[in-house]
Amino acid sequence: MVTVVVDQNPTPSNAGPNQSVCGLTTTLAGNTPSLGIGTWTQVSGPGTITFANINSPSTSVTASTFGNYVLQWTINNGSCSTSSTVSITFDEMPVPSAAGSDTAICGLTINLNGNTPNVGAGAWSMQSGPGTITFGNSSSATSSATASTYGTYTLTWTFTNGACSNSDNVDITFDEMPNTADAGLDDAICGLTLTLNANAANIGTANWSQLSGPGTLTFSNSSLNTSSVIASAYGTYTASWTIVNGVCSTSDNVSLTFDEMPNAASAGLNDSICGLITNLGGTQTNIGVSTWSQLSGPGTTTFTNPNQHNSAISVTTSGLYEYVLTIVNGTCVTSDTVSHHFFDAPTPVNAGADTAVCALNLNLNAQNPSLGTGIWTQISGPVSATISNPTNINSLFDATQYGNYTLVWNVINGVCTISDTVNVRLDQTPSTALAGIDTTICTNDYILDGNIPAVGFGVWTTTTAGIFYERLNF
Repeated sequence: MVTVVVDQNPTPSNAGPNQSVCGLTTTLAGNTPSLGIGTWTQVSGPGTITFANINSPSTSVTASTFGNYVLQWTINNGSCSTSSTVSITFDEMPVPSAAGSDTAICGLTINLNGNTPNVGAGAWSMQSGPGTITFGNSSSATSSATASTYGTYTLTWTFTNGACSNSDNVDITFDEMPNTADAGLDDAICGLTLTLNANAANIGTANWSQLSGPGTLTFSNSSLNTSSVIASAYGTYTASWTIVNGVCSTSDNVSLTFDEMPNAASAGLNDSICGLITNLGGTQTNIGVSTWSQLSGPGTTTFTNPNQHNSAISVTTSGLYEYVLTIVNGTCVTSDTVSHHFFDAPTPVNAGADTAVCALNLNLNAQNPSLGTGIWTQISGPVSATISNPTNINSLFDATQYGNYTLVWNVINGVCTISDTVNVRLDQTPSTALAGIDTTICTNDYILDGNIPAVGFGVWTTTTAGIFYERLNF
């Protein structure tokens, strides 16, 4: 006898959808049989699959290594069976991505600094920012990134390996380069305070600073391009004008010289000089350089040393000259003027020959001066006489008493004086001579009988031969 068992077909098998999972464990999704018993088996894969419950359609499974596995869900009912397969890919999680440190750059392009994935691939993307980012190679850890406009952007560096991914963000600030700093022209001033003249910043902030100098610079407003600055000591300083916008900066230097004012120049007193040579009388400077120069005058001046405060000078012609003494120390200048009048000495003068007259007056006879003005002056005599016109070379000299007089003829030209003296004797008219009565004698000798003069003295003379024993006897 033969027994025949006829089994009913089980529920058709459905192993569930293919899966990609990040890790080595997942839960299967086979169908639950209404007839028959289901069983999971491994068909293929790089490792071994461990089923938590081989007969559960939703059992959890663990792979021994990453990779793609094919599993089969078989439903048996006696001698009848039905099966289906499902592909499960177990993906390895890459190492944590690192997008690099937050940074700022001057410009619109930067080279990023992400790490390299151990598995899978990396990709850069933009999360936020005021514009757009263009990556040179978005899958390169060190890709360049170019922003369309300045500002701060958040970028993401993502590692992807199948179903596994992780990411990290980095903030990149793209700063705009400000206008080129211009500290202005090198400057010098007489004193310890000056006003700077740099250009203004179009963006960012600006600041003055001292680089060098003999003292300290104090800025009234170090962020103002036209700030005033005070030096603590005279000398040359270097100041820097720096414009900063984020990490962008531009700077320029300027040389500032603070000069000390020398002592006030004094050219001395105005003077008149007899001749064409003199010494100037300016003050000596404590600092800087003194220099003499001619401002005006009828001729040319030669300075033996124009930088010496008491230099000797000579002029080519007489007249009134004006000179300036200038003391210069850097940009500091002080000056003073002085006038010098040079006079030519008169030519040698002649008061005339000594003379005697039988009178109480006479006309003087000096030589007419070719230069300057002459004047008569009495310097001695028995009385003070009258000179009718003292500036006349032939002035009348009139005395009230006879005697010897000395006169001086002074010729004056400015401060130049030259003189000559003349002696004048004024004699009184003698008494009238009376020789006595004409007489005829008969001898060789005769005693004359002239009168005795009240003024003067008598002298006998003869027109024929004869001898006077006492010629002066009366």
